[in-house]
Amino acid sequence: FTVTVTAAPTTANAGSNQTICYNASATLAANTPIDGAGAWSVVSGPSMSNTQFSSITDPVASFTPAGGAGSYLLRWTISNAPCTASTSDVTIVVEPTPQATPTPQEATICSGSNAVIDVSTTLLIPNTRFKWGGSYGAVTGGNPNSAIGSVAFGIGAIDDGPLFNATNAPIVVIFIITPYTYGPNVSDDGGTGDDCSG
Repeated sequence: FTVTVTAAPTTANAGSNQTICYNASATLAANTPIDGAGAWSVVSGPSMSNTQFSSITDPVASFTPAGGAGSYLLRWTISNAPCTASTSDVTIVVEPTPQATPTPQEATICSGSNAVIDVSTTLLIPNTRFKWGGSYGAVTGGNPNSAIGSVAFGIGAIDDGPLFNATNAPIVVIFIITPYTYGPNVSDDGGTGDDCSG
């Protein structure tokens, strides 16, 4: 009789956990099998569809979440029948896009008058910051980093303060608010981080 010896599948390694922004893709980093064949699958998450992988057999496939924000548990399985398959899991966390809404959306500041613009924020995650600023006219206040003159930009918490018109005519102030999601231990005055702007 014939005895066939099959090599055990290569030990699976799905790579490191990742955190990505909403509407982004993650490049996976599993190991390439020496013995057996590998395949990706979704163990849990907002969407269970395998069409989220650019290829279920590519160890470095792109994963594009179809279910929005949340935590996706992915599994890399290396099989070489009839031996027991080897599996390894990786978690992809998809952060929501933070949102900032000014109230009122538009305001005209007359000479010698104040206007207050309140900015409400939603879908915040820890250490979220906002890059914001930009104006036309001689306006002071409203920016924690520098007085609003012709154009000023800063990164930090949005200041809900009055804007004062120092001219003799009505002027228009335009705020450009772009939310950025920063990782842990990033100071209020900026730094590097993921741009989860919307």
